[in-house]
Amino acid sequence: MKSIYAWLILGVVVVSFFLRIWQIEQNPNILNRDEAALAYNGLLLSKTGQDEWGRSWPLALESFGDYKLPGYPFLLAIIFKVLPPADWVVRLPSVIAGSFLPALIYVLARKLKLSQIWSLAAAMIIATSPVFFFYSRMAFEANLALLVVISALILLMNSKFIWWQDLLAVSSMAVGSFTYNTPLLLMPFFALLIPIMRGARNYRYWVVTSAALLIVFMAIWMILTPLTSQKSAITIFADETIVTAYPIYRAQFNGIWSSLLGNQYLYFGRLIVMNLLASFGANYLVVNGGAHPWHSIPGWGHINWLIYVLLLVSVFWIIYRVSSHLINLVRAHKSFFKSLARPWINSSLGRMLIVLYVVIIALAPATITADAPHTTRSLLFLALIPILISLTFADILPSIAIIRKTTVEKLELSIFVGLTLVSLICFSRYLFAYFTRYPSIQTIIFQSGFDEFIKQVDDQSQDQAVAIVDPSGYQYILLSWYLKISPEEFFSSVIRQAPDRIGFRYGEQVAQYHFISQRADRDEEQLLVEWTGDTWQLSRF
Repeated sequence: MKSIYAWLILGVVVVSFFLRIWQIEQNPNILNRDEAALAYNGLLLSKTGQDEWGRSWPLALESFGDYKLPGYPFLLAIIFKVLPPADWVVRLPSVIAGSFLPALIYVLARKLKLSQIWSLAAAMIIATSPVFFFYSRMAFEANLALLVVISALILLMNSKFIWWQDLLAVSSMAVGSFTYNTPLLLMPFFALLIPIMRGARNYRYWVVTSAALLIVFMAIWMILTPLTSQKSAITIFADETIVTAYPIYRAQFNGIWSSLLGNQYLYFGRLIVMNLLASFGANYLVVNGGAHPWHSIPGWGHINWLIYVLLLVSVFWIIYRVSSHLINLVRAHKSFFKSLARPWINSSLGRMLIVLYVVIIALAPATITADAPHTTRSLLFLALIPILISLTFADILPSIAIIRKTTVEKLELSIFVGLTLVSLICFSRYLFAYFTRYPSIQTIIFQSGFDEFIKQVDDQSQDQAVAIVDPSGYQYILLSWYLKISPEEFFSSVIRQAPDRIGFRYGEQVAQYHFISQRADRDEEQLLVEWTGDTWQLSRF
């Protein structure tokens, strides 16, 4: 029986890889600016050991001022030694990470003592979730880091201390912290999770690992100070619109109420709670997938309606179970804090609370982001939804089986078949939209065609100066990647603008190409490249 499930999971991984790699070069048909920055920095590192600022193997790549972590570009630098510097190669690590995610979710479910069929159900939900298909076809560092974090969770899900597993878990979190910033922010919360899972009284099972996580967290935080400082500028605590709105919020209270209700702690706390609730909202999860056009197909959510309803049932069921548990403790005159000292990993309610705890902390980075809900910072939350659902229904079904006078196994099989069929039907609709409608939509989103157009311009210009209308300021990195500007030419010619209010520095010149905000900024260039709204155009003067 075990071998059947092993083959099924292998089949899910193979099919997932095929769907994610198919037409990866054409859809999306051009790299976005972040992908291009990872790609070109990876190429420079592969050839010279330096990033675009001429720094040798930096632990924080400044790029255009957003300070990218080195994990993904370092990996690309290695891959470019073997494979050609092409768009599909840039996305390959994300493709592989997304393909193996269902298998890791299966293993995590088994570590949480779920049956094989519920573990397979969780893996199937992940494999057919639009969000993980979409993210796996683009070079998202967060997608690669997610695989690392899930691996660390699997290794930590023990009732006792197993030194080599805990060592690998801490190492995985450290590696993940140099791939994307979310693992770094989660480390202190994981340090608290371990004594909860293994029992606070059994300090010898958790104290070394928790201490190691905290030490690694503080060390990496200090190393990555430039990055953490820049990322703080895009939180609700630094966003200009949100900060300037605070005095208006405070002005609506008078006297003592101004201090009690109008203080900044309640103001920002209210925003965080609103962002948390929005992350559970149907509008975000099912209807439109958030406001960012790079995070989903416009008009499509991250999960289907059935999974969303099951998620809500799971949350309410856990609230009910926790409330019942607290009432029983009061009736038995037992302390809640003493119950915390027992290993939660050994009880069904404890395992549900462990996953719910990780779900909430997984949303912490997104809830303090100015443009929340933010999908890239919520991937762990989205990955744990099927685990939460499976744990809940594994807890409910024995009671239902008694009422219906049937076996749990029959109910599990019926629910699994129904859930799989609905998920496959919904996923098929999504795939049809992705491969037939999305190619035309993304033309506007990514200003597609720049890659081929700039190659034609480069052939025709014969080293003449070219002005490129680039209001965003990021086109320099796309040009450098698609023209494969040599390291020597790039380092000798690149000019950047002064940093803006959040520290971003946009490209002004690379080789003979001058990047300007509008047509009127053209100097003496006789060739002008600009986006007309639906295509790229070359003008001669």
